[in-house]
Amino acid sequence: MNTHFTWIAFYKEFAQRLLSYRHNIQPMLDFIYTLQDSKGKSLTAYIHDSQKHNVTNIDPFSIFAIINRNISWDNRRKICSEIKQFLSIASEVPTDFSGIPTVDNRRSFFFDWNDWSKIDALWDLFEKVVNGQSCVVEFDKVRQNGVAIGMLTMALYWIDPYSFLALDGRNKKFLQELGISVANVSSYDNYSELLAQVQEAMKNGTIPYSSFPELSRYAFEIGKNPQQNIIPTMATNHSDIIALLKSNKNLILTGAPGTGKTHLAMELAYELGADEKSIRKVQFHPSYDYTDFVEGIRPQEDNSFKRVDGEFKEFCKRAMLAQTTDDNMMVGLNDNPKVWKVSLKGTGDNDVRQDCLENGYIRIGWPAYKDIDFTEYNPNVTEGKKVLKAFQSAMQIGDIVVSCYTEKVTDAIGIITGDYEYDEKGGDYPRYRTVRWLAKNIRENIMDVNGGKRFTLSTVYLSNIKPAAALEIAQKHSDHTQSKINKPFVFIIDEINRGELSKIFGELFGAIEKGYRGEKGRVRTQYQNMIAEGDPFKDGFFVPENVYIVGTMNDIDRSVESMDFAMRRRFSWKEVTAAESYDAIIANNAAFKGNKAEVEARMARLNAKIKESLGQAYQIGAAYFLELKNDDFEALWKTHLEGLLFEYFRGERDAEQKVEELHGIFING
Repeated sequence: MNTHFTWIAFYKEFAQRLLSYRHNIQPMLDFIYTLQDSKGKSLTAYIHDSQKHNVTNIDPFSIFAIINRNISWDNRRKICSEIKQFLSIASEVPTDFSGIPTVDNRRSFFFDWNDWSKIDALWDLFEKVVNGQSCVVEFDKVRQNGVAIGMLTMALYWIDPYSFLALDGRNKKFLQELGISVANVSSYDNYSELLAQVQEAMKNGTIPYSSFPELSRYAFEIGKNPQQNIIPTMATNHSDIIALLKSNKNLILTGAPGTGKTHLAMELAYELGADEKSIRKVQFHPSYDYTDFVEGIRPQEDNSFKRVDGEFKEFCKRAMLAQTTDDNMMVGLNDNPKVWKVSLKGTGDNDVRQDCLENGYIRIGWPAYKDIDFTEYNPNVTEGKKVLKAFQSAMQIGDIVVSCYTEKVTDAIGIITGDYEYDEKGGDYPRYRTVRWLAKNIRENIMDVNGGKRFTLSTVYLSNIKPAAALEIAQKHSDHTQSKINKPFVFIIDEINRGELSKIFGELFGAIEKGYRGEKGRVRTQYQNMIAEGDPFKDGFFVPENVYIVGTMNDIDRSVESMDFAMRRRFSWKEVTAAESYDAIIANNAAFKGNKAEVEARMARLNAKIKESLGQAYQIGAAYFLELKNDDFEALWKTHLEGLLFEYFRGERDAEQKVEELHGIFING
């Protein structure tokens, strides 16, 4: 399952629906100005004329740019969710934005707000592209109107990424590194010639990608990390390793230094079906312990202490939610959501309940206290201080609320999206928190999921309902297709052998084993008595079935021998050899500009001698050769290889002589 490019189907349908607003743009503008982030801040306030007034006309590419700006992943997802609802889009909200170039936040529109005469030309081009028609004339007219080639091709790529390639900075640089010039592209004819050249290069294997989105995604990854010149998954078949990981749930990649193990771990996660939100990477070290990994006691600002989930336990909670709900349900959740019961002006139908469900918030009362801080002790607050403190500060953005309709029934479930607000216009119910309702106007009995308990009279309190149970009810009443049920979650542990594993994993040795995944492997942790009601691990911790663990380690690190055998046998092991790393990192890497044949020969000579002297685990992986500049092998030796090899022989009387011998073999043969 490929979790990259889930945005393409959504964007194409969005473009088709948007076209129908060309001659009736006001409803679309009204909708655009309602878009807000989770804290209620406008996401479109930048769209205004020179007098700071809302605009009355806009082009389609500037509308698309609202999603494709330098804003958070969650906000981009939130905008897409709102668009889906407004336009009744059938495609699922994207779970990734792989390979999408974004516009500069300072220039997120395609025309001058003081000259609206050029908007029609943009709509003309948009209409041609959406309908799959020739757009030569329209393209060149937009160029003549002053839209830069990078911006223009970026916009076309958003709409039809299999026909158009964005000439943004990262793609242009990457194409130039591949030997394809983009310097003279100014008209549609120039652009068309370039597209044909890139497509031919992909067809004959010069560029190891089969589509523009794949090329763009890799260019983006290279832009983020210039040292990462390893070819991605599309050019390498990892089916045997994926089968091993699926079979055992736990895998350790071993091998010599520089064989690309950490990068391979990330690629395996993507191939397995994980995405940016379901991959977590940590690095073990001697100071890393159980409190970092599972849970521990942490000091708070008020000098008290609190039990806090570690990285792995927090990750497993997120994975549990993905077993029963789709990605649309999970938008806006925090990493450790709690489930709150709230009464909206008591039970049954009433005006406050109707207002809350229609307008996306919850409201509670105590107007006599006015807008005061309930987080600190206040002698004037007598009644309701526990409820008010919970509503104002204990309830967090990303927590879940379950509305009480009767003592046994909920009528709505949502996610808190905003901080506490006080508004006197609310009358007897002036205290607000904004909510994204996942399901509303429902009637669902909560007794079973609330530990057999009825809702009580208290207005706001922490319920016994577990997040997964609340979201499952919401999913039941949602019209979203459950496209991501049981999505894989991959926890990557870099240099896994550098930590003291028995100390880090504690009682989880058994719980990670494939035969004990899920609730049947439940174990009581060291701080079990401190876990609150409603926590999914209140009755004991377990590792969900959809969690995979991938560790990496260098063979030459002798600390592997100190790994508990009980721990070692719970992992499958896969060696990444130096020869394999050459194939993946150099041989199939179109971005590598060195003499590949010369690299292969020198690497083979050097490793043959190292293997003879020290053993296979000490060979040099191909990643070191990514540092080669202008085929200057002597410089590569001095800056990256000599020091490493000297460390191999440190302590031996003839260390310098042995390193010099390797130098001669590497340089002269």
